[in-house]
Amino acid sequence: MKLPLDLVWQIIGISLSESPRTPLSLLLVNSEFRDLCLSFLQTELRFSSIHQLEIFEQRCDSLAYLPRTLTITLPGGSADFRLFKVLHDTLQHIVHIVSQSHQGSDNAKDLSNRRLRLQRLQLCLNSFTLDPDIEYLFRALNLTDPEEFTWSGPDPAHHFSTAIVPNAAIHLFRAVQTWQNLRHLKLTNLAFPSHTSLGSAQPLAEALGISSGSYTLTTTTPFLAPSNGSLTIDKSLPGSSKPMFALAKLQTIYLGQVTFLDPSEIAAIVCTPILASLRSVRIVDAYQGSIWGPRVRDTDIEKAVNSNFEESEIAFNIMFKEFTQRVRTLVSCEARTERITGGDRMDYEYSGSPG
Repeated sequence: MKLPLDLVWQIIGISLSESPRTPLSLLLVNSEFRDLCLSFLQTELRFSSIHQLEIFEQRCDSLAYLPRTLTITLPGGSADFRLFKVLHDTLQHIVHIVSQSHQGSDNAKDLSNRRLRLQRLQLCLNSFTLDPDIEYLFRALNLTDPEEFTWSGPDPAHHFSTAIVPNAAIHLFRAVQTWQNLRHLKLTNLAFPSHTSLGSAQPLAEALGISSGSYTLTTTTPFLAPSNGSLTIDKSLPGSSKPMFALAKLQTIYLGQVTFLDPSEIAAIVCTPILASLRSVRIVDAYQGSIWGPRVRDTDIEKAVNSNFEESEIAFNIMFKEFTQRVRTLVSCEARTERITGGDRMDYEYSGSPG
């Protein structure tokens, strides 16, 4: 009995992605299996070590299928400062061979600006504060234009750890500014750089096209607008001549296990008119400072909105009600894990479901 192609694809995908064995045995079954396996391996690019990235960059000279997703999963442990340089070189090589192998295709057309369109780009790895080549993180991510981007840490979910250190976050947000097709953004194990001398006051908001300090809440214009009536958006990035695009396609934001997150930054993101497609901002185990300080709660974000209105305006101002309702509709703050002792304890009214 011949199985449906979709089912065979799923079986092959599980076999190739979860089995520790080499895929050679599947490739040698027959020509149909070979073609299916090659299609999966090349459209769903997966790397689990820096050495694999190096080998791919050195030995792969063509791709029969266009990459749709890229997943890099590296274990924690000792720092290897080669990572982002190798990642950059590998992505640059992929851009080159795709442009050579698929001239005339939609993805190859997108490579006219040397960027690889991806449905999903997923990183599960650590960054390091003392990495001398951290600049290559921006250069690597700037070679891509994903619809969905995820960066999480390799530690178990119940371990509160930092995978995206502040100086890595700065370069990550610089790259996010250049993405035109981003729809879903998920960042976990992140320390916001706003508390450092290098970070801006609202780095994520700026990455999404909201210039820090250029907006104020008004009583006449929907959502957040500057006092001069138009949003001011930076035209270029530090160290780059590439234009910054408003991420009008962005639909969801997930922030998990984050520290140094300013509630006013979330208020700015939720209430700006340039993110017209935004429908969900989920915040799980987020802290305004370190994990010993206060968590970020829904009420904190509402207070950030309130602070832009005079007390006499709150009772009757229709824009205040609109802003508050938007925060309540889009934002979900949850508590999933906490320290055994000390810190801001979760409470049942605030704690979200584990789903």
